[in-house]
Amino acid sequence: MNRATLAYIATAAFAILAPRTTVAQVATSATLRPAILQAVRDYIDAQNKADAASVVEMYSREPGTTSVGDGEITRGWDAIRSAFDQLIGAQGRYRIDIGSTDVTPLGPGHALALTTYTLTLNTAAGETQMRGAMTLVFHSEQGQWKIVHDHTSTKAAEGATPGGAGQASVAPPVAPPVQPVAPAAAIGPIMIANGSAYEIKTSGHLDYKFELPAGVCAVTGRITGVSGGNRDFEAFIFDEDNYRNWAAGGQTRLYWQSGRVVVSTISGVNLAGPATFHLVVSNVWSLLTPKTVQVQAMAQC
Repeated sequence: MNRATLAYIATAAFAILAPRTTVAQVATSATLRPAILQAVRDYIDAQNKADAASVVEMYSREPGTTSVGDGEITRGWDAIRSAFDQLIGAQGRYRIDIGSTDVTPLGPGHALALTTYTLTLNTAAGETQMRGAMTLVFHSEQGQWKIVHDHTSTKAAEGATPGGAGQASVAPPVAPPVQPVAPAAAIGPIMIANGSAYEIKTSGHLDYKFELPAGVCAVTGRITGVSGGNRDFEAFIFDEDNYRNWAAGGQTRLYWQSGRVVVSTISGVNLAGPATFHLVVSNVWSLLTPKTVQVQAMAQC
């Protein structure tokens, strides 16, 4: 989740609170499980409170600490701290609920926690849910359990279909039919793409059309090539007029572009509303090979 997705997700979003659980130098299985379960609960509680400082303090500052979310690796405590900064101010806009948690000892001072989770996003159109799984590897440091590795993976929202609100429409290069995302109140977040994977036809593109309310909104997300040829794509963000110009082969103004890549992160994109925008993922140059991409994006207003 990260981040998220996720994010959408953001979203995904996101007084220092360290994990309260202390451990002996060598813990038995009987004492290990309740200690690790408490550490996992502390971690999820801090995320639900959008307490970024508390979340990152639960990570080890060892150089090898890593965080993996839906195909993207974040290395080191400083980078993880920067990633979780997006939680700030997001309290109440999402909720993480975990399922049953498996705890496995990994030798003296190390343990693995494995759990499922449901991410609920509060949008203008109602609640949107995404499900996933999470692995946390803990290390005992000075009497506290610290995270040295996490790995989250998110499935597409249940019942998602191409062309629905917040989903992509598969289309040729010119005038594709799309369904807009419903406008949201100024508190956001607005789901643009929920992480579902779709195929882009040869010489075609995916169009995620979204409406933003008055004010400035920050767009974040991640796009990953899944299959097809070199799995490469190009992605852009246009306003309505420039999207039409691009689709017709004319000159355009871009708010953001990825270049031709296999994976791209959307960050630092601030859009002013009220206005209509398009996140476009393109395979226009490919005459023979369709591509499948996974797109997750949201706007925080």
